[in-house]
Amino acid sequence: TIARDIRDRKRIENSLRWQEEQLRKKAQKEALLNRITNQIRQSLDLDTVLETAVRSVRHLLQVDRCGFLWYEPGNGENLPVWNCVKEAKSPEMGSKLGIYPASGDNFLTQKCLQLEVVQVDDTNQLEAELTLSAQKMLEHWHMRAFLAVPTITQQGEIGIIGCIQEDKPRSWQVWETEI
Repeated sequence: TIARDIRDRKRIENSLRWQEEQLRKKAQKEALLNRITNQIRQSLDLDTVLETAVRSVRHLLQVDRCGFLWYEPGNGENLPVWNCVKEAKSPEMGSKLGIYPASGDNFLTQKCLQLEVVQVDDTNQLEAELTLSAQKMLEHWHMRAFLAVPTITQQGEIGIIGCIQEDKPRSWQVWETEI
């Protein structure tokens, strides 16, 4: 009987699998960006562009919910709010479209207004640090993990694309944030 050491072969196979996975993710990312770019070229209608973006991001990242929210700063009469204008979700989930308070003490609002990405892998680890308004927001949206990426228009309007995982923690990958 001849025994062969196949550890090097296994390492190479694992490395090849990992590289293949990275290339697949890159190809998916590029395909998503191409779809969104084509949608923008075909229609300068912002609603259509946002609808395509949230649907494509949800599909690619395999999240429970993806939405787009505009920040409305309010004025002397009205308080600031987040207006969820588009969402992609599983059919059995209730809609979260609508207007939500944008409390100044809410960490999500603070970070997004500073155009910082908000990445939370497990909301259960945050509860002691959160204000009451932030706790209510997490409960209402059923967030167990979330990713919020802010954007700003040429006119200075701030919006966020948000991805939510409801049922379990999730370790967000760098490539997911980059999308």
